[in-house]
Amino acid sequence: MSIQSLLVFGARGVQGHPVVDSALESGLTVRAATRDLEAAEEKLSSKVDIVEADLTDAESIA
Repeated sequence: MSIQSLLVFGARGVQGHPVVDSALESGLTVRAATRDLEAAEEKLSSKVDIVEADLTDAESIA
């Protein structure tokens, strides 16, 4: 089994952003979960599927 896609929480952060970049460079499909959709759209590549989610809100990640 090979990984084809990756979901990253904290994709705008110090650790998450490099993970997103590395995953894209490796050819993976990347989805980023963020609390601030607008800020993520400004910072992340247009190749990233950005979704609004908050780990402290179970309904937002269902």
